[in-house]
Amino acid sequence: MASANCVVRLLEGKSFCIFVIFLAGSYVSGKTLLLPFGAEEGDSYLHPNDDESSGSIQISFNFPFFDHNHGSLFVNTNGVLSFLVEVSQFTPSPFPLDGDRRLVAVFWGDVDIRHGGNVSYRELHRAASSEGLFVRADSIIRQAFIGHSRFLASWMFIATWNEVPFYGAFGEALQIRNTFQALLVTNGKHAFAIYNYEEIRWTTGTASGGNSSNGLGGTQAQVGFNAGDGFNFFVVPESRTDAIVDIDKDSNVGTRGRFVFRIDNSDIVDSGCNTDGTGSLTIFPVYSSMLGGDIIRMSGPCLNETSSIMCRFAGVNVTGQVVSNTTAICVSPPVFQIGRVSLKMSTNNGESFDFSGVFTYLSPEDVSPLVTRQEANDWYKQESLTVTWDTESLQDYVDFVRVSVYSYDENLTTGEVKLYLVNCSSQMVPYSNGEFSFSRPNPPEGVQYEVGAIRVSQYSQHEDTDLELALPGLWSDVHNLHWLYPVSNHSAWCQDWLNDEGSDVNFLQVTEPCPCTQTQAQFNFNMFSNDPSCNSVEGCESFRPGAVECVRAERPSSSGGGQECCYGEDGNILNVAQTTGGGFAQRRHHRGVTPFQTAGHVPLLSHWMSDLLPREHCCLFSNQTMCDAYVSVRPSQTCENYRAPVMAISTGDPHLTTLDGKKYTFNGVGEYTMLEACNGSFVFQARMTVLQSGGAATVITALAAIESGRSDQIHVEVSERRGIDVWYRNMRSDSTWLMLHIDETQIRQVDLQGVIVIFKKANDTVKAVQVNFECGASFIVSTTAGLLNVMTALREELKGRTRGLYGNWNGEENDDFERPDGTVLSTDATVQEIHYEFGQQWQIKPENSLFRYPAGKSPSDYSNEAFVPFFWSMSDPIDNRVLNLCGNDTQCAFDFIVTGNENIAMATKEVVENFGIAVESAAIGKFQTR
Repeated sequence: MASANCVVRLLEGKSFCIFVIFLAGSYVSGKTLLLPFGAEEGDSYLHPNDDESSGSIQISFNFPFFDHNHGSLFVNTNGVLSFLVEVSQFTPSPFPLDGDRRLVAVFWGDVDIRHGGNVSYRELHRAASSEGLFVRADSIIRQAFIGHSRFLASWMFIATWNEVPFYGAFGEALQIRNTFQALLVTNGKHAFAIYNYEEIRWTTGTASGGNSSNGLGGTQAQVGFNAGDGFNFFVVPESRTDAIVDIDKDSNVGTRGRFVFRIDNSDIVDSGCNTDGTGSLTIFPVYSSMLGGDIIRMSGPCLNETSSIMCRFAGVNVTGQVVSNTTAICVSPPVFQIGRVSLKMSTNNGESFDFSGVFTYLSPEDVSPLVTRQEANDWYKQESLTVTWDTESLQDYVDFVRVSVYSYDENLTTGEVKLYLVNCSSQMVPYSNGEFSFSRPNPPEGVQYEVGAIRVSQYSQHEDTDLELALPGLWSDVHNLHWLYPVSNHSAWCQDWLNDEGSDVNFLQVTEPCPCTQTQAQFNFNMFSNDPSCNSVEGCESFRPGAVECVRAERPSSSGGGQECCYGEDGNILNVAQTTGGGFAQRRHHRGVTPFQTAGHVPLLSHWMSDLLPREHCCLFSNQTMCDAYVSVRPSQTCENYRAPVMAISTGDPHLTTLDGKKYTFNGVGEYTMLEACNGSFVFQARMTVLQSGGAATVITALAAIESGRSDQIHVEVSERRGIDVWYRNMRSDSTWLMLHIDETQIRQVDLQGVIVIFKKANDTVKAVQVNFECGASFIVSTTAGLLNVMTALREELKGRTRGLYGNWNGEENDDFERPDGTVLSTDATVQEIHYEFGQQWQIKPENSLFRYPAGKSPSDYSNEAFVPFFWSMSDPIDNRVLNLCGNDTQCAFDFIVTGNENIAMATKEVVENFGIAVESAAIGKFQTR
């Protein structure tokens, strides 16, 4: 890969030779606007009628609408598709409407097809015969929604109202007709509605006050969506006004007569743009590696030929481009920090930044490398080197690429950090090739760089770091550059490093003690997480022979250090002084420390410079003597002084175990304080609801928590479609709740203010969520059959400062039933006494609620103090069916008896068993490390 006389013309090539496309006034003929319909397409028809419907149509795909899945729908004559109930009403009532009227109002007006016109419909699955229609629908949705640029529909429903007259028309008025169409489109996870209006000439039937000669006036047609709960809805603003007759000349996607909406969530999303001059941005993707290079698409403001785009990522300005009247793009710059940052956009070249959103920068190790070094471990001795890359990420923007080597350097004296372009290919390689081979170059003269990564960038001709980093690009893993800058004597290199930095060992005094066993490490989810470099047998064997799992401390020590702990086949901790499989202390924490962007504080890169690079040179490529020297300054942390977190659980029909180990059942209906800790600043609340209407079982369906003054507010709830939803509210805001839409990204960890949220998925559904607060309180939430099971962990230093349903944690069970007023109920109390005289006492007041409430809901909607639960005693008889399922587990038995749901009972049993393992492992003291 020879260095080439490569000046980069900023934003050169296909990627940024982008025509500004303005579609707002474009015209699409009716034949093009509407998808094919009619008998020749296999449509079914409504018979000539007034105010009738198709009856319930069973569809062969679960269609998501307003956060519910639907297996049937109605095609109604009066311009409405509906779920749950048919619609015969001819005069549109203003949304929102209740009574389960879950409506897709394409053009809700009084249609009468007894004297002409027709209504037809059909269901389609993606197949070779329908591929062309699906490609058209995909294209419409991809252009309308920047976050769905690779959307592939699986199912579609097309309904067409063709040349339909209005009720009360006669004579010449019967020739005044409307033609419009609705497409419902889904891939099973996301759902969209496409409204096509070929011609709209009337708005009202005479029974709704319309003029019999022209179909105008009176209560005019309505366009939008209604959830049927009396609160949630969306309407096109011109609905029920004179202006709705011109909807065929309007659009929210730039194609006259077409409107596109995303409709699967509780909030309907309009793909239109904002003409107010200020507002929020829709961003996709919502994250990037902190090394940058990703093409970020944004929508929000309405754009035109005078729009001059500039984006500001965490204070760094970059020039962008307009790609349509609703969409602009910018390339994310490198920032050397992680976490959520402000992304602002200017449409006037930086004079003002009036549109903003939230963007997330990730550590390079949290992003799958899109460039792969083939046979990477042998690059330092191979002559022919090969890189491969992802061929989809930039396919719409880049034709040719070049392969470059970037080094990272930091100066601990000045604090300066920088990426340098140190080598680049001269070849112009087609991006679609996805592969490039080159001869290992001769060592560059001058400065010797040691840590870096490969970048596959949009092709340019000039060698300039800042200019090339402004172009779209893909990154490899961060690695040792000794293949490009050979180290002739690794032992000498190691000795020089020891001379310079070997005395910097004071950080060892404040690093986090390791858990003694692998089991302890797994359950200490607040403080430790899996080390990705040892996430497989092969990974551990390559660098830590003898280890089967390694974990790392999640938080830096007070000196900015970290900790790695490794475990052998017997589950006990390994000591690197005695076995090569042991973990190392880290001088620089792998996630960096604030303030970021300064030497020694940069996530992963500072850790590479201070810990990983010397470990490779001293242990992987040097003799045992040098490795022993490295171990002396980066030793394994033993588990001396380790204190396991103490846990509490809530599971099933809620069975609780307090922090001191007291077990009881509390079947409330309402919102309750589970835990107050951290001197009262940390508050954890649970919402309990009836599992089935009229039943005796109650379950936890939502949780809320905050550490006042230090963290964002968190709300976790059961989702019918996604398993678990997580919402957050900024600690400085009183109103706006935002959902963490991890289903649309590859993010699995989100760093919010004072709290970290980690998602665990299975089959595209969130099965568990882990929430860690800085004060030392954490919880893991899993879902089964519409309820939440919760395991909560507190660090040792919080002992003696807790209250709530999880009890007074002081090492004694007998005072765990402490009420809010400080009085204590005996732990020998009956289940009825526990319910009324302890559990219900912890019901929160409305003004103290931390929960998010849907539109029209309040705390009173979730409370029922008159509810009488099923009081079951362990002395009650248990039949053999229950015994066969649950054995001696009385909590499992209770849930099976009360709910009749085997899945709930077995989930309870599993949580209780895991809790027992955690408690047992926490009791294990110091082990002899090996």
